[in-house]
Amino acid sequence: MMKNSKIQEEVFESDDLIILEICLKLKDERIYSKIDLDTVAKKTKISRSYLEIIESGELDNLPFADIYTKFFIKKYANYLEVKIPPELDSIFTKKYSEPTTYNQKEMPYSSHNLPRILRIVLVLMVILIFFGYLGFQVQNILKPPTLILYSPENGKITQEYTTEIHGKTNPEISVFINGKIVKTSETGEFTETINLNKGLNTIVISAKKKYGKTITDTRYVILKENQEFSYTE
Repeated sequence: MMKNSKIQEEVFESDDLIILEICLKLKDERIYSKIDLDTVAKKTKISRSYLEIIESGELDNLPFADIYTKFFIKKYANYLEVKIPPELDSIFTKKYSEPTTYNQKEMPYSSHNLPRILRIVLVLMVILIFFGYLGFQVQNILKPPTLILYSPENGKITQEYTTEIHGKTNPEISVFINGKIVKTSETGEFTETINLNKGLNTIVISAKKKYGKTITDTRYVILKENQEFSYTE
């Protein structure tokens, strides 16, 4: 059993030497032809970094399966018009069909490409966050402000010549009572006392955003004067 294993190792080493000779031959031919790697990469559509690995003979550093390695070597050789020994096909067929003998290399788009995938995911996340924030801001501008009125109650009947308008809106919102702007606190609360006329008084309270919509609420207050004297016949 050990003897068979040793013979198998020797065969694999011999195969590796053949592949190494092919890779070095490709490099020598390219240099002899005075062709730079960028030109080869452009013509063959093979990444320059992959070409450098092929020329070095360290094919285990390529981030894909052996079947793709063979394809790239043949494509490179065809471009340089270098004749490839017929043993190449059998060597790679043996390597590809013996997954238990060799450490399997990962297919393209495996963990070797993980940093690139992470960068793409991060860029997409940033874009989504940006457009989400932009949409939120646009919606916030177009959405009318909140307006809550605590007093007076609508339809209030009073004998007082003044009434207090008390309410709350969003911070940094302009509040108007019957067209007159009133002061608001940092939290958006406001209190204003206005004079009443005899009979029905219409009070219009508006909250307006600087670059957005306006919300309006109307309250009706009736001033009913006291009958201090009454006459009888």
